[in-house]
Amino acid sequence: MSGAGKSHWTRKLAEAGFRAISIDDRIEEKLKPELSAGGYRGIGGVAAWMGWPDQPEYRDPNRISCQRNGIHARGPG
Repeated sequence: MSGAGKSHWTRKLAEAGFRAISIDDRIEEKLKPELSAGGYRGIGGVAAWMGWPDQPEYRDPNRISCQRNGIHARGPG
């Protein structure tokens, strides 16, 4: 969903008083030890660290899924 306006609307909703949660930041924090070891940082670093599906070093997204890393989207409250 790249370019769909997620960040734009997140900022707008935060300005209106809603709590904004960055899942990208949470994923990066959970993977920090592995990312740092390879010199990666930021969500672009996560993408580079994962690689591409046709590469032998590709990291299976199921291995780093939100649920398996203890990251859960939560509703209000």
